[in-house]
Amino acid sequence: MAATAMETTTAMAPERGKYVLIRLAGETYGLLLVELQEVIAQYEITVLPELPEHYVGVIGLRREVIPVLSLRRRFGLADRDRGGSTRVIVVDVRPHPIGVEVDSVARVVTIPGSDIEPPGDLRDQRPYLRGMSGAEDGKLVIHLDIRRLVEASDRVDIEEVRAAMEARDGSDASDGEAVPKGQTQVERGEQEITA
Repeated sequence: MAATAMETTTAMAPERGKYVLIRLAGETYGLLLVELQEVIAQYEITVLPELPEHYVGVIGLRREVIPVLSLRRRFGLADRDRGGSTRVIVVDVRPHPIGVEVDSVARVVTIPGSDIEPPGDLRDQRPYLRGMSGAEDGKLVIHLDIRRLVEASDRVDIEEVRAAMEARDGSDASDGEAVPKGQTQVERGEQEITA
């Protein structure tokens, strides 16, 4: 019994590592860098009918169709116009990557696991919370398990999306260019992200 409790505690303990700090509606969130594929700075959303309500559409990325989930919608916040700082973060989840749209990406920082306070009872209704850490610009950083958050959201069937795009365009959806205006990889270092 004690071993099981110890295993559970270890599994739920916040990880030390590099975190990408993102901004959403004035709050700062931390995402583990190793769970992200890249940050896309310039992109064009293709809006498709009948996507789950949290999704804004899809983007093309290196001949792959990526559904884009709005973190604003997922958290019950109002949509806002996409500005120069809006980004899509591509999250490495199976069976297909998912894009997550955020207001902005600030920088990459290293945070020791001991500096992240577990969320306690908040995790019961929000299993995607990793915890909270010290102030960033005077406010707490809310750490998210982005994979768990995406997996807990309605998923998009990629094959259905491809079929819908082919029917609409009369062509193979995989033939499109990735991101028409450019893209940016997540830098593997502690720095400002300028993309």
